[in-house]
Amino acid sequence: MVSPKDVPHEILLDIIAKLPVKSLLKFRCVCKSWHALISSPSFISAHLERTAMKSGRDYLLMYSDNPDCLSVFCPETYAKCLELDLPRHKSGSSFYIYGSCNGLLFISDTTMENTYLWNPSIRKFKRLPKGLIRGKYRYSGVATVALGFGLDVGGNDDKVVRIGRFLHGVCVEVYSLRLDSWRIINAAPPVTKYLAYSGARNGLT
Repeated sequence: MVSPKDVPHEILLDIIAKLPVKSLLKFRCVCKSWHALISSPSFISAHLERTAMKSGRDYLLMYSDNPDCLSVFCPETYAKCLELDLPRHKSGSSFYIYGSCNGLLFISDTTMENTYLWNPSIRKFKRLPKGLIRGKYRYSGVATVALGFGLDVGGNDDKVVRIGRFLHGVCVEVYSLRLDSWRIINAAPPVTKYLAYSGARNGLT
């Protein structure tokens, strides 16, 4: 019987890259080398690119009559394909989509403080850690006024941007998925009372 170790790396990579996401999740348990390969950023990027080229199909993601779900529709027939369960939070707030990139959705409740990255294809969520600016400016009445999500191409890292406004100005913090942490940056866009959410992609907002 042929062992995975006996298959040349190039051939193994080409075979695995053709598999759907659900199969890849199962195959990560085959051995440590497969887990490392499938979890590597380079493989994930290559698999996303291959899948996008092969599929060539977009789907419509819409809010459902059920506040705990989002519905997926076929764009050609407008037939409902499936429903996706949103994460449950004790606040009872509804969730909204604030950005998408490479199959990941960035969602938050109405407070803009309970934030998640969501992969609908495998129905998994990652709740982001609490940000820093609310703690730093807790005596200044800081409030989140904008959220954005996109890919930092240079660092191959998905990032979230939160803009907060407080008594004397604005503050910005950035979350890195690779580091799983927030940092406050010394850069802020001009903010008016009309500033609201804007999406982000490839580092641009």
